[in-house]
Amino acid sequence: NLAGPPRIVNYNVRGRRGNIVQVYPAVEYDFVPTELTVERGTWVHFQWTGSDANQANQAGNGLDKTDRSNLVQIKSRQENVPIGADKHTLLTTDGMGSGKEILKKFSYLGQHNKVACDPKSNNDNDQKNCKQLNGASAYFDGDLVQMNQMGVHHVMSTRNNDFSNRSQKATISVIFPSWRVWQVEILIVLGVLVVGGLVYLGAAFYALRRPQSWLFASKNRPRILRYMASPETIERKENERRAYIEDERRMLLGSGGSSQDESRGPAPSSLDVYEATGDFSVPWEKYGRPGKERCLRLFACCGLGEGQQLFVVAYLLLNGALFVAGFGTHLLGETSY
Repeated sequence: NLAGPPRIVNYNVRGRRGNIVQVYPAVEYDFVPTELTVERGTWVHFQWTGSDANQANQAGNGLDKTDRSNLVQIKSRQENVPIGADKHTLLTTDGMGSGKEILKKFSYLGQHNKVACDPKSNNDNDQKNCKQLNGASAYFDGDLVQMNQMGVHHVMSTRNNDFSNRSQKATISVIFPSWRVWQVEILIVLGVLVVGGLVYLGAAFYALRRPQSWLFASKNRPRILRYMASPETIERKENERRAYIEDERRMLLGSGGSSQDESRGPAPSSLDVYEATGDFSVPWEKYGRPGKERCLRLFACCGLGEGQQLFVVAYLLLNGALFVAGFGTHLLGETSY
Protein backbone atom coordinates (compact mmCIF):
# COMPACT_ATOMS: atom_id res chain seq x y z
CA ASN A 1 0.00 0.00 0.00
CA LEU A 2 2.30 2.73 -1.30
CA ALA A 3 1.01 6.27 -1.61
CA GLY A 4 0.76 7.78 -5.08
CA PRO A 5 2.45 6.29 -8.16
CA PRO A 6 5.70 5.17 -6.48
CA ARG A 7 8.94 4.47 -8.31
CA ILE A 8 10.33 1.03 -7.46
CA VAL A 9 13.87 -0.02 -8.36
CA ASN A 10 14.82 -3.70 -8.38
CA TYR A 11 18.24 -4.37 -6.80
CA ASN A 12 19.89 -7.73 -7.52
CA VAL A 13 23.11 -9.75 -7.50
CA ARG A 14 24.77 -11.29 -10.55
CA GLY A 15 27.65 -13.73 -11.02
CA ARG A 16 28.54 -17.25 -9.92
CA ARG A 17 30.99 -18.98 -7.60
CA GLY A 18 34.61 -19.22 -8.78
CA ASN A 19 37.54 -17.08 -9.82
CA ILE A 20 37.65 -15.12 -13.06
CA VAL A 21 38.93 -18.14 -15.00
CA GLN A 22 36.44 -20.62 -13.53
CA VAL A 23 33.39 -18.41 -14.07
CA TYR A 24 34.27 -17.34 -17.64
CA PRO A 25 32.34 -16.32 -19.73
CA ALA A 26 30.21 -15.26 -16.75
CA VAL A 27 31.45 -12.94 -14.00
CA GLU A 28 32.18 -13.12 -10.30
CA TYR A 29 29.68 -11.83 -7.76
CA ASP A 30 28.51 -8.24 -8.06
CA PHE A 31 25.56 -6.09 -7.07
CA VAL A 32 23.43 -4.87 -9.97
CA PRO A 33 23.80 -2.01 -10.53
CA THR A 34 27.09 -1.27 -8.82
CA GLU A 35 26.42 2.47 -9.10
CA LEU A 36 22.79 3.32 -8.36
CA THR A 37 21.40 6.86 -8.13
CA VAL A 38 17.81 7.34 -6.98
CA GLU A 39 15.72 10.26 -5.79
CA ARG A 40 14.72 10.59 -2.18
CA GLY A 41 11.44 8.76 -1.60
CA THR A 42 12.18 6.04 -4.17
CA TRP A 43 11.50 2.46 -3.09
CA VAL A 44 14.24 -0.12 -3.66
CA HIS A 45 13.36 -3.82 -3.70
CA PHE A 46 16.41 -5.73 -2.51
CA GLN A 47 16.19 -9.33 -3.71
CA TRP A 48 18.53 -11.86 -5.22
CA THR A 49 18.97 -15.57 -5.81
CA GLY A 50 22.01 -17.66 -4.95
CA SER A 51 22.60 -21.29 -5.82
CA ASP A 52 23.21 -24.67 -4.19
CA ALA A 53 24.32 -26.35 -7.42
CA ASN A 54 27.63 -24.78 -8.41
CA GLN A 55 30.42 -27.02 -9.66
CA ALA A 56 32.36 -28.58 -6.77
CA ASN A 57 35.73 -27.24 -5.62
CA GLN A 58 35.27 -23.81 -7.16
CA ALA A 59 37.09 -20.87 -5.55
CA GLY A 60 34.93 -19.05 -3.04
CA ASN A 61 33.83 -18.74 0.55
CA GLY A 62 31.39 -20.71 2.60
CA LEU A 63 29.79 -24.08 1.97
CA ASP A 64 31.04 -25.76 -1.21
CA LYS A 65 28.80 -25.55 -4.30
CA THR A 66 26.83 -22.67 -2.77
CA ASP A 67 26.80 -18.93 -3.19
CA ARG A 68 25.18 -16.44 -0.85
CA SER A 69 25.13 -12.63 -0.67
CA ASN A 70 24.31 -10.30 2.18
CA LEU A 71 24.42 -6.49 2.34
CA VAL A 72 26.14 -4.33 4.94
CA GLN A 73 27.16 -0.69 4.85
CA ILE A 74 30.81 0.41 4.75
CA LYS A 75 32.44 3.81 5.09
CA SER A 76 33.97 3.79 1.60
CA ARG A 77 34.67 1.40 -1.25
CA GLN A 78 38.24 1.06 0.05
CA GLU A 79 37.03 -0.32 3.40
CA ASN A 80 36.45 -4.00 4.19
CA VAL A 81 34.88 -3.72 7.66
CA PRO A 82 31.17 -2.85 8.14
CA ILE A 83 30.34 0.33 10.02
CA GLY A 84 28.52 0.15 13.34
CA ALA A 85 24.73 -0.06 13.51
CA ASP A 86 24.59 3.41 15.08
CA LYS A 87 26.29 4.90 11.99
CA HIS A 88 24.10 3.22 9.41
CA THR A 89 22.32 5.58 6.97
CA LEU A 90 21.05 3.52 4.03
CA LEU A 91 18.48 1.05 5.32
CA THR A 92 17.71 2.92 8.54
CA THR A 93 18.99 5.80 10.63
CA ASP A 94 18.07 4.09 13.90
CA GLY A 95 20.24 1.01 13.85
CA MET A 96 20.28 0.77 17.63
CA GLY A 97 16.50 1.04 17.94
CA SER A 98 13.62 0.38 15.59
CA GLY A 99 15.94 -0.27 12.66
CA LYS A 100 17.95 -2.98 14.38
CA GLU A 101 15.91 -5.85 12.94
CA ILE A 102 16.25 -4.71 9.32
CA LEU A 103 20.03 -4.46 9.70
CA LYS A 104 20.07 -7.95 11.17
CA LYS A 105 17.96 -9.25 8.30
CA PHE A 106 20.27 -7.86 5.60
CA SER A 107 23.43 -8.90 7.45
CA TYR A 108 22.53 -12.48 8.45
CA LEU A 109 19.79 -13.24 5.89
CA GLY A 110 17.48 -14.64 8.57
CA GLN A 111 19.58 -17.80 9.04
CA HIS A 112 19.15 -17.71 12.83
CA ASN A 113 15.57 -18.82 12.25
CA LYS A 114 16.70 -21.88 10.27
CA VAL A 115 19.80 -23.28 12.02
CA ALA A 116 21.42 -23.21 15.43
CA CYS A 117 24.39 -20.96 14.62
CA ASP A 118 27.76 -21.80 16.15
CA PRO A 119 29.70 -18.53 16.60
CA LYS A 120 32.93 -20.48 17.24
CA SER A 121 32.86 -22.43 13.98
CA ASN A 122 35.34 -21.38 11.28
CA ASN A 123 34.75 -24.39 9.04
CA ASP A 124 33.58 -23.17 5.63
CA ASN A 125 31.59 -26.38 5.10
CA ASP A 126 29.84 -26.30 8.48
CA GLN A 127 26.11 -25.64 8.09
CA LYS A 128 26.16 -23.90 11.49
CA ASN A 129 28.87 -21.44 10.43
CA CYS A 130 26.59 -18.41 10.16
CA LYS A 131 29.55 -16.07 9.67
CA GLN A 132 29.78 -17.50 6.15
CA LEU A 133 25.98 -17.39 5.73
CA ASN A 134 25.89 -21.20 5.41
CA GLY A 135 22.54 -21.46 7.19
CA ALA A 136 20.75 -19.01 4.85
CA SER A 137 18.49 -20.02 1.98
CA ALA A 138 19.55 -19.35 -1.61
CA TYR A 139 16.85 -16.73 -2.23
CA PHE A 140 16.79 -13.50 -0.23
CA ASP A 141 13.91 -11.04 -0.23
CA GLY A 142 14.72 -7.82 1.61
CA ASP A 143 11.33 -6.36 0.70
CA LEU A 144 10.77 -2.73 -0.25
CA VAL A 145 12.94 -0.14 1.48
CA GLN A 146 12.29 3.56 0.97
CA MET A 147 15.37 5.69 0.38
CA ASN A 148 14.90 8.67 2.70
CA GLN A 149 18.45 9.59 3.71
CA MET A 150 20.15 11.70 1.05
CA GLY A 151 23.84 11.13 0.48
CA VAL A 152 26.28 8.55 -0.87
CA HIS A 153 26.07 5.10 0.74
CA HIS A 154 28.60 2.29 0.13
CA VAL A 155 27.71 -1.36 0.65
CA MET A 156 29.38 -4.75 0.37
CA SER A 157 28.83 -8.47 0.92
CA THR A 158 30.91 -9.85 3.80
CA ARG A 159 31.05 -13.38 2.34
CA ASN A 160 32.25 -12.49 -1.13
CA ASN A 161 34.95 -10.05 -0.11
CA ASP A 162 38.18 -12.03 0.15
CA PHE A 163 40.77 -9.22 0.43
CA SER A 164 41.87 -9.98 -3.13
CA ASN A 165 40.47 -9.26 -6.56
CA ARG A 166 37.19 -10.80 -5.35
CA SER A 167 35.18 -7.84 -4.07
CA GLN A 168 31.41 -7.48 -4.04
CA LYS A 169 30.83 -3.77 -3.37
CA ALA A 170 28.50 -1.09 -4.65
CA THR A 171 27.40 2.51 -4.13
CA ILE A 172 23.85 3.80 -3.74
CA SER A 173 23.40 7.58 -4.02
CA VAL A 174 20.18 9.23 -2.84
CA ILE A 175 19.60 12.68 -4.32
CA PHE A 176 17.00 15.42 -3.97
CA PRO A 177 13.85 14.71 -6.03
CA SER A 178 13.92 16.38 -9.44
CA TRP A 179 11.17 18.75 -10.48
CA ARG A 180 8.47 17.44 -12.75
CA VAL A 181 7.57 19.28 -15.96
CA TRP A 182 4.31 20.72 -14.58
CA GLN A 183 6.12 21.93 -11.46
CA VAL A 184 8.73 23.72 -13.57
CA GLU A 185 6.01 25.28 -15.72
CA ILE A 186 4.14 26.57 -12.65
CA LEU A 187 7.37 27.93 -11.20
CA ILE A 188 8.21 29.72 -14.45
CA VAL A 189 4.72 31.22 -14.72
CA LEU A 190 4.89 32.43 -11.12
CA GLY A 191 8.38 33.81 -11.75
CA VAL A 192 7.19 35.69 -14.83
CA LEU A 193 4.23 37.10 -12.91
CA VAL A 194 6.42 38.18 -10.00
CA VAL A 195 9.04 39.75 -12.28
CA GLY A 196 6.34 41.43 -14.36
CA GLY A 197 4.69 42.76 -11.20
CA LEU A 198 7.99 44.12 -9.89
CA VAL A 199 8.73 45.76 -13.24
CA TYR A 200 5.25 47.27 -13.28
CA LEU A 201 5.61 48.61 -9.73
CA GLY A 202 9.07 49.91 -10.54
CA ALA A 203 7.72 51.72 -13.58
CA ALA A 204 4.94 53.22 -11.45
CA PHE A 205 7.38 54.46 -8.80
CA TYR A 206 9.68 55.83 -11.50
CA ALA A 207 6.79 57.63 -13.20
CA LEU A 208 5.67 59.13 -9.90
CA ARG A 209 9.18 60.27 -8.97
CA ARG A 210 9.94 61.59 -12.47
CA PRO A 211 6.75 63.02 -13.97
CA GLN A 212 8.76 64.46 -16.85
CA SER A 213 9.45 60.92 -18.14
CA TRP A 214 7.42 59.27 -20.88
CA LEU A 215 6.09 56.78 -18.34
CA PHE A 216 4.01 59.52 -16.75
CA ALA A 217 2.36 60.51 -20.04
CA SER A 218 -1.39 59.98 -19.82
CA LYS A 219 -1.36 57.15 -22.39
CA ASN A 220 1.53 55.31 -20.70
CA ARG A 221 0.86 56.00 -17.05
CA PRO A 222 0.52 52.77 -14.96
CA ARG A 223 -3.05 52.46 -13.69
CA ILE A 224 -1.83 51.44 -10.25
CA LEU A 225 -0.84 55.07 -9.65
CA ARG A 226 -4.50 55.70 -8.90
CA TYR A 227 -4.06 53.66 -5.72
CA MET A 228 -0.50 54.72 -4.91
CA ALA A 229 -1.09 58.45 -4.95
CA SER A 230 -3.98 60.79 -4.18
CA PRO A 231 -5.70 62.78 -6.98
CA GLU A 232 -4.10 65.94 -5.59
CA THR A 233 -0.63 64.36 -5.95
CA ILE A 234 -1.35 63.22 -9.50
CA GLU A 235 -2.56 66.71 -10.41
CA ARG A 236 0.55 68.28 -8.88
CA LYS A 237 2.78 65.90 -10.85
CA GLU A 238 0.87 66.71 -14.04
CA ASN A 239 1.55 70.40 -13.43
CA GLU A 240 5.24 69.62 -12.94
CA ARG A 241 5.26 67.67 -16.21
CA ARG A 242 3.44 70.50 -17.96
CA ALA A 243 6.01 73.03 -16.75
CA TYR A 244 8.91 70.77 -17.71
CA ILE A 245 7.60 70.25 -21.23
CA GLU A 246 7.08 73.97 -21.67
CA ASP A 247 10.71 74.58 -20.70
CA GLU A 248 11.88 71.89 -23.12
CA ARG A 249 9.86 73.35 -25.96
CA ARG A 250 11.19 76.81 -25.36
CA MET A 251 14.74 75.52 -25.27
CA LEU A 252 14.23 73.58 -28.50
CA LEU A 253 12.40 76.29 -30.46
CA GLY A 254 14.23 79.27 -29.04
CA SER A 255 12.77 82.35 -27.47
CA GLY A 256 12.41 84.20 -30.78
CA GLY A 257 10.43 81.52 -32.58
CA SER A 258 12.88 81.61 -35.50
CA SER A 259 11.75 78.24 -36.77
CA GLN A 260 8.25 79.56 -37.43
CA ASP A 261 7.30 81.72 -40.41
CA GLU A 262 6.32 85.16 -39.05
CA SER A 263 3.56 85.47 -41.68
CA ARG A 264 1.86 82.47 -40.08
CA GLY A 265 1.92 83.89 -36.60
CA PRO A 266 3.62 82.55 -33.47
CA ALA A 267 4.10 78.82 -32.94
CA PRO A 268 1.49 77.17 -30.75
CA SER A 269 2.62 76.49 -27.20
CA SER A 270 2.80 73.02 -25.65
CA LEU A 271 -0.17 73.94 -23.52
CA ASP A 272 -2.19 74.69 -26.68
CA VAL A 273 -1.12 71.33 -28.13
CA TYR A 274 -2.12 69.54 -24.93
CA GLU A 275 -5.55 71.19 -24.86
CA ALA A 276 -6.11 70.19 -28.49
CA THR A 277 -4.66 66.65 -28.47
CA GLY A 278 -4.05 65.68 -24.85
CA ASP A 279 -0.41 64.95 -25.74
CA PHE A 280 2.44 66.23 -23.62
CA SER A 281 5.16 64.24 -25.42
CA VAL A 282 8.70 65.52 -25.13
CA PRO A 283 10.74 65.55 -28.37
CA TRP A 284 12.80 62.34 -28.39
CA GLU A 285 15.94 64.26 -29.41
CA LYS A 286 16.03 65.78 -25.92
CA TYR A 287 15.99 62.54 -23.92
CA GLY A 288 18.81 61.75 -21.47
CA ARG A 289 22.26 60.37 -22.05
CA PRO A 290 23.73 59.23 -25.40
CA GLY A 291 23.06 55.51 -24.73
CA LYS A 292 19.42 56.10 -23.96
CA GLU A 293 19.12 58.55 -26.83
CA ARG A 294 20.42 55.95 -29.29
CA CYS A 295 17.80 53.46 -28.06
CA LEU A 296 15.06 56.04 -28.51
CA ARG A 297 16.33 56.89 -31.98
CA LEU A 298 16.24 53.16 -32.83
CA PHE A 299 12.63 52.93 -31.65
CA ALA A 300 11.76 55.98 -33.72
CA CYS A 301 13.47 54.57 -36.83
CA CYS A 302 11.36 51.43 -36.43
CA GLY A 303 8.24 53.54 -36.39
CA LEU A 304 7.63 53.10 -32.65
CA GLY A 305 6.32 56.13 -30.90
CA GLU A 306 6.68 57.07 -27.27
CA GLY A 307 3.53 55.24 -26.23
CA GLN A 308 4.56 51.97 -27.88
CA GLN A 309 7.98 51.60 -26.31
CA LEU A 310 6.74 50.15 -23.01
CA PHE A 311 4.74 47.54 -24.90
CA VAL A 312 7.78 46.53 -26.96
CA VAL A 313 9.97 46.21 -23.87
CA ALA A 314 7.32 44.08 -22.12
CA TYR A 315 6.93 41.95 -25.25
CA LEU A 316 10.68 41.31 -25.44
CA LEU A 317 10.82 40.38 -21.74
CA LEU A 318 7.91 37.98 -22.17
CA ASN A 319 9.60 36.34 -25.16
CA GLY A 320 12.79 35.94 -23.16
CA ALA A 321 10.88 34.34 -20.28
CA LEU A 322 9.11 31.92 -22.64
CA PHE A 323 12.44 30.98 -24.21
CA VAL A 324 13.91 30.20 -20.79
CA ALA A 325 10.79 28.16 -19.92
CA GLY A 326 10.99 26.15 -23.14
CA PHE A 327 14.71 25.57 -22.76
CA GLY A 328 14.31 24.41 -19.14
CA THR A 329 11.42 22.10 -20.04
CA HIS A 330 13.48 20.60 -22.87
CA LEU A 331 16.41 19.89 -20.55
CA LEU A 332 14.10 18.41 -17.94
CA GLY A 333 12.53 16.19 -20.58
CA GLU A 334 15.94 14.79 -21.48
CA THR A 335 16.91 14.00 -17.88
CA SER A 336 13.57 12.87 -16.41
CA TYR A 337 12.77 9.21 -15.92
